[in-house]
Amino acid sequence: MYIFDTSRQILFRWLVEKLSRIALFRKFLGEIKKHTYEEAGNYVYKISRREIEKVALGLNLHYVAYKGFNIANHIISNYEERIGPDAPNYKKIKFRINMFNMLSKLKLSQPTNFIAIIFIEPPSKETIAALRKNSYNIIELPENPYAQVNK
Repeated sequence: MYIFDTSRQILFRWLVEKLSRIALFRKFLGEIKKHTYEEAGNYVYKISRREIEKVALGLNLHYVAYKGFNIANHIISNYEERIGPDAPNYKKIKFRINMFNMLSKLKLSQPTNFIAIIFIEPPSKETIAALRKNSYNIIELPENPYAQVNK
């Protein structure tokens, strides 16, 4: 989960929350909620890129990598449901993913999900190159100036 950090993203999120209350928009957007629960009653925990960085900094680790991606929030109720272009919900799912991709490219929204890697050892140049080739952002975090490093 991303925390919106620009005024444009905050304004867009506010607008989407208001529009999702209208039935026509809810059909395409789904219901937008700040706090969500699974049907089984479990709370859905969300974490941000910044929180991942805080964990790395707290552990005195200096490299993290991220890759954002969009998915449609679609739960398949029948595990034997077909997948692919001839599946019953394929067009709806594809439309939602394409909509999220467009919003991300326009910088109106962050991707709906992300992958995070916290490196214990500094990554090699080859690893960094491979990750960048696969659309990961690599961030070098500062060292703790107060940490006692045993060398």
